[in-house]
Amino acid sequence: MVVERRYLVIAAGLHLLLFALLFVSAFFHRKIETPPVIEAVLVGETYEQAQEREREEQRKRQEEERQQRLEQERLEQQKLEEQR
Repeated sequence: MVVERRYLVIAAGLHLLLFALLFVSAFFHRKIETPPVIEAVLVGETYEQAQEREREEQRKRQEEERQQRLEQERLEQQKLEEQR
């Protein structure tokens, strides 16, 4: 396969032109701007807060059950006293 000199010159010239365009385009590109910082506030409760809330609700339920049992026992005592 015979390669003619003019094809080599044309290919080298095109490569040089492309590299020159690439080099010159580096001067005309826009600067990359960093995006603004996103600030956020968590509005939900944390895992620990949720656990504490659950424990508090459980304590309240237990206290209410205890109060109901005491009230029931008091009413039963009153009935027994009335029967005597």
